[in-house]
Amino acid sequence: MDARAASRALAGRMALCYSSDGEQLPAVFDGAFDGAKDLACGDGRFLLVYLHSEAHEDTPAFVGGVLQNEQVRSFVDGNLVFWSGSCQHREGAVLEERLKVTTYPFLALMMCHQGRNSGLASASVDRAGGILAEVVGRLEGSGALAPEPVLNWLTSTMVSFQAQLDNFRRETEARQRDRDLRAEQERSFQEALEEDRRRAREAEEAAQREADAAAAEA
Repeated sequence: MDARAASRALAGRMALCYSSDGEQLPAVFDGAFDGAKDLACGDGRFLLVYLHSEAHEDTPAFVGGVLQNEQVRSFVDGNLVFWSGSCQHREGAVLEERLKVTTYPFLALMMCHQGRNSGLASASVDRAGGILAEVVGRLEGSGALAPEPVLNWLTSTMVSFQAQLDNFRRETEARQRDRDLRAEQERSFQEALEEDRRRAREAEEAAQREADAAAAEA
């Protein structure tokens, strides 16, 4: 099963197994972790990662009582890129190992950027595709079993790292402007080069016609 299929399957299982009274989950990124990381970096938003363990006894309480809580869902949808992975799937298991997860439920808040390691985060995941995911906060176990502490953790952590994230976003935007400028300059150069070639061809063709005409009159 590929990453997108695994993500959809997990979202479907959580909605089917843990939903109550028609409550919905936050919008989960539809794809691999690297894709969620790219989106968070491009949008200048934090990435919230949830690692899911179907076997853990606290999982139903977390999914039903926290993720489906209206305030939590609204906050996540309005402010974050949200990605979830099952520890039973390869991608989730890799993150479980890298983040040294010891208990569930497990949440990690990440700052995704193309700059150097800030030195402010507790850990970093990888730099696949040139984008580094730095873990700026984690919440796991009993501390994540009620909406209020989860929201307090999210807001306080985001406030602590927002200025740094804004700096990374400005750097990303500046690099994109530089790339766009270089691309435009390259297009202009190629267009000018093609115009010079066209003029040279036309001059050569005109000279050939004159030579042919002179030869015909001789």
